[in-house]
Amino acid sequence: MIKFKSKETEKYLKNWLNGHPESWHSMDYEKFYNFITSLFKEDDFITESELRSLIIENKEWKDEKFITRFIDDVLTKINELRNYFDYMQKRI
Repeated sequence: MIKFKSKETEKYLKNWLNGHPESWHSMDYEKFYNFITSLFKEDDFITESELRSLIIENKEWKDEKFITRFIDDVLTKINELRNYFDYMQKRI
């Protein structure tokens, strides 16, 4: 498992991955946002290789193209949210 600065971040990540993160259902978004909020509060990060390892360890997905698309989507969302978070910190 990845070592985050906060155990809370790890807890939120596990909670999100243990559901159906690929659905992007509102409940899954809430879990994702909890993870992202904790990640940003601690000024932490997750790499593509770390996310890939976690998915392979925790999900039974076999389609490599699907996994790659999912990881790309997640990292894009994280980057967009990070940019917004940084922007808002400067504005407040």
